[in-house]
Amino acid sequence: MTPRDNSGFQNRPTEELQPGMDTAVLGSRVEDPFDVKLRQLVELAGDIIWTADMAMRPTYVSNSIQRHLGYTPQEAMQLTMEQVFASHSYQLAMGTLAEEVARDHEPGVEDDRTRTLEVDLVHKDGHLVPVEICYSALRDAHGQITQVMAIARNITERKRAQQALEESESRYRGLFERSLDMVIVIDLEGRIIDANPATARLSGYPLDRLIGRHAWECFTEEERLVAIDMLSTMVRTEQAPCLVEFHPRRKNGRVLDVEVNASLVYHEGTLVGVELISRDITERKQRERERAQAVVRLNRGMAATIEAMSAAVEMRDPYTASHQRRVTRVARAIAEEMGLSDESQQALSVAGALHDLGKISIPAEILAKPGQVTDAEFQLIKEHPEASYNLLKSIRFPWPVAEIVFQHHERLDGSGYPQGLKGDEMLPEARVLAVADVFEAMSSHRPYRPALGTAAALEELEHGRGTLYNPEAVDACIRLVRDKGFTLE
Repeated sequence: MTPRDNSGFQNRPTEELQPGMDTAVLGSRVEDPFDVKLRQLVELAGDIIWTADMAMRPTYVSNSIQRHLGYTPQEAMQLTMEQVFASHSYQLAMGTLAEEVARDHEPGVEDDRTRTLEVDLVHKDGHLVPVEICYSALRDAHGQITQVMAIARNITERKRAQQALEESESRYRGLFERSLDMVIVIDLEGRIIDANPATARLSGYPLDRLIGRHAWECFTEEERLVAIDMLSTMVRTEQAPCLVEFHPRRKNGRVLDVEVNASLVYHEGTLVGVELISRDITERKQRERERAQAVVRLNRGMAATIEAMSAAVEMRDPYTASHQRRVTRVARAIAEEMGLSDESQQALSVAGALHDLGKISIPAEILAKPGQVTDAEFQLIKEHPEASYNLLKSIRFPWPVAEIVFQHHERLDGSGYPQGLKGDEMLPEARVLAVADVFEAMSSHRPYRPALGTAAALEELEHGRGTLYNPEAVDACIRLVRDKGFTLE
């Protein structure tokens, strides 16, 4: 074995590194510029650098030991390695050193080999400091090992981060195992590589039967294609969708309703899979279906009630019943032309069909009277909005039907009846119904006069636009008739 040249500590003869040296790397000989620079680098190094003889007594310690272990270099020079190393770490280091010394006699083993260990050093105050030590042999001119040089890097922060990561992974695993939702991890081809107990419980398949299978084997053909496309999109864009509903089939054939939340899984910055958290929403969906069915039944019952009321009106006064049907048609058309909501359109459908319900309280001979009615008779007729309101107010419609009906003879300037409301005091639907009622009444035949026609009706609406009638509703009615060919028939 021969010594190497120009390689720092490793090519320095033993006699140049004497016990007690606290700052010099090269002994007491005259230093050349390279040696001076090397010593400056060593003293400024953040890692601890030291050398020890084969009895593990230090022969050099860098100044950085004080920052990491609390000892001054002079104090550290008085300690043996057994005192600096934690007991378990000292045994590990000595065992590794013995292995390396034994290997030194094996043919083909390089002289400049190094070993790296993670060990604990003892701080001056007694607590342990985790370090990563990289050490190698220092040899004499004959290539014999005479000392050991070690570079120790403080890895306290790394250990803390590692411990935090392990604790986080442990917490995640605990949540994974205890979750009531199905949690599976699939690779980029859709095969299940991990699954929690809830997945086995809800699917009916044991975990060992699930691992390795494609996640969507129990999907319908249609949903399988959706799932494959979704995974392909996630891999391509590296973006996961929020919530998606699927309907897998359990082992016993029962279909589940599940809500799936997907998130991407990375390893060292590379996308390796997808985590799917599936919540069983079967009971929730069943309740939604039951509510929907209840709404359908309620709507049917309400429609039957409205039809019965209309029939009662028609039995007494066929004219009023046909008038209500036509007003409803006009009001729905105006509302749709105005872009009102479905809720408003539905409200107008019911209110239009019942807006003159109160006329059943007016003597039939007055309603069917030809020619002009008297003032007293007209005052009686004007009471029908309130009568309609009183008949409808106790019925729990999804919309303010009774109020709309009560207001359909009100006018924007307060000249209407029975409450004399103005402008925004009227409900939006009541303003539409008022326009539809005037248009139908003037366009159609009345017992006391022939039909005036749509032209006269539109002229009346234009004349009262903004003062008596809602301008948007008037404009919509005019567009329907003049531009779109709307008729009452």
